[in-house]
Parts: sequence; structure tokens; C-alpha cells
Amino acid sequence: MTHESLIANEWLYAVLANDATLAALVENNTKTGDPNVYDTFGDADATYPLLAFEQVESSDEVAIGAIRVLSVITYEVVAVEQSENYTTNQAAIAARADVLLHGQQGTTDNGLIVSCVRSGPIAQRYVAEGLPFTRLGGKYTLRVQSF
Repeated sequence: MTHESLIANEWLYAVLANDATLAALVENNTKTGDPNVYDTFGDADATYPLLAFEQVESSDEVAIGAIRVLSVITYEVVAVEQSENYTTNQAAIAARADVLLHGQQGTTDNGLIVSCVRSGPIAQRYVAEGLPFTRLGGKYTLRVQSF
């Protein structure tokens, strides 16, 4: 039995990183050539804009007899830009991620994504190491079962 968070991470990355439309909107990693789609944070070679997803909450649904039916895992999926203001491209990245995720289902080798729905929007500005950044996207709740 595989950990449900790993199943969700694998599915999210596969859906987001393998979409040609999204790949055209984000910069490629300068070393790997892969689209800048990251679980949690971009690496040192990341350029902006990039798309990041991070688990922020989880719980289990349990039936009588302490049988775990599935896990409910919430992620923030955001387009990150090094900018004081939100950009048109950043909005397009967030919109494409929403098309790819909201209302979807899927499988991995180790589990099932029963559902994925957006539970709310995200728009944030912050400063890191003296540089301005913006995050635009949404919170997505996945219902996950392991095989």
C-alpha cells in the first residue's frame, strides 16, 4: 500500500508537467529542459514564471471498524512570478492548471484520484530575500485511495 500523499503528488505532477499548453506558458528548467512544475518549491535552476504545488492539509475518511476508505488532501497549486504585480501570463498559467485539475479524476500505478476540485482561489504577494513575488492559483482538494 503506497502513501496517499505520494499518489497525489505523482498524479498532480504527471497531469501538470505533461500538458503541452501549460509547458508553453512556463519557462523550462535551464538544466533539465523540463517544464518548471514543482512539488513545493522550484530548484536553484528554476526560472520564472513557474507552477508549484504544495500539500497544505489532509484527513482520512474512516468507516466502521477503523477501515480507511480514502484520504482527503488539499494542495495549493500556484503560478509564481518574480514581480510586484500579477502578470497576464501568470493568470493564463493558473487558468490552465484549473482546466487540468478541477473536476478531474485519475489513476497512478499505486492509487486512484477519486476526485479533484478547486475549493478556493489564491492571490498573494510577498517578499523573499528582498525580491517581490506573486502567487496566483487555487486550493484543490483531492480524494485519494491507495491500491
